[in-house]
Amino acid sequence: MSEKETSAEENEDLWTPLEGRLPARHSAAGPLDSAIREMRLASELFAIEQLRRRRLSRLLERSDLLLAGLEELNLLDLKRVPERGLSQLEALVAEVPFEYRLPIGPRPSPTAAIDAVFDLQAGILQTMTGVEAEADEPLERVS
Repeated sequence: MSEKETSAEENEDLWTPLEGRLPARHSAAGPLDSAIREMRLASELFAIEQLRRRRLSRLLERSDLLLAGLEELNLLDLKRVPERGLSQLEALVAEVPFEYRLPIGPRPSPTAAIDAVFDLQAGILQTMTGVEAEADEPLERVS
């Protein structure tokens, strides 16, 4: 097998979803090799999950910064979000790992943009936790 064929097979292996890989219980090399493969798979899955969580956390942080800017615009009684703020919001929407459509027009008010960011944050939090918040459900109080 040539070096090009080997690297092509390795590249295909990299794109195979990790969840679909099941470690062999008994291989010709024995149970120790099987255990090593299982540990590597678990380590890879853990690393992927950590990257996913970091990415979502960064998106949430960016949305918080955007909210702060929109709230300032609202306090200044501006009627429309400037183009720069709108493009930041659109860039944030483009990076979320779920389908989301901005429910605002091309020249939204700061209040409408704030509502859209809160909506977006709810989707990010749901993706992070796997739990959907109920609109009428009160938040738990810390005693």
